Amino acid sequence: MGWRLLAYRSSLNPGRYTMETEERESRDFLATLGLAFFYAQAVEYGLVSVFAATELERGGLTKSVLSRIRPIMDARYKQVLGKLVRDAAGDLNLAPELTSALESALQQRNWLVHHFYAEFAPAAFHSDIREMAIRKLRPMIEEMQELNDKLAVEAKRRMATAGIPDKEMEIGIQQAMDDYVSDLRK
Repeated sequence: MGWRLLAYRSSLNPGRYTMETEERESRDFLATLGLAFFYAQAVEYGLVSVFAATELERGGLTKSVLSRIRPIMDARYKQVLGKLVRDAAGDLNLAPELTSALESALQQRNWLVHHFYAEFAPAAFHSDIREMAIRKLRPMIEEMQELNDKLAVEAKRRMATAGIPDKEMEIGIQQAMDDYVSDLRK
């Protein structure tokens, strides 16, 4: 923030605004906003994992099915959350509560992407608005975290039904993470 704005704000509320206070509040705000975007995106990836696990569940661990998993995931990663949620509702036979949570997540994610800045752009310059934004984002983050946990459980359940033991799942997840990190470094 510019020194003129900080000086003006300090004159309105002496002692409250220092550069350190401003930096701390801004970091908290930006960290919360970043987590909201992170968990919203994670819902998409979690749902793609359920699509892949469903393919395994339906087709078994044959070479033919296993060779289709990566292309299915790559194609699904290119789709927007709305399409994934609509397809999941029709194709994955999810519990109604999970489908409802996905629809809610879609609405929250769309608000975050398309309307957050319209409502909270002044947060960059005003402490009270930053606090309001954080209060609005925190429950969203918690809901998205819960949904991501439920999607992980659902994907693992479907992989177990396909005959993949827990230990193999963990090794596969670690291998996928290692591959991902390796690709990022290229």
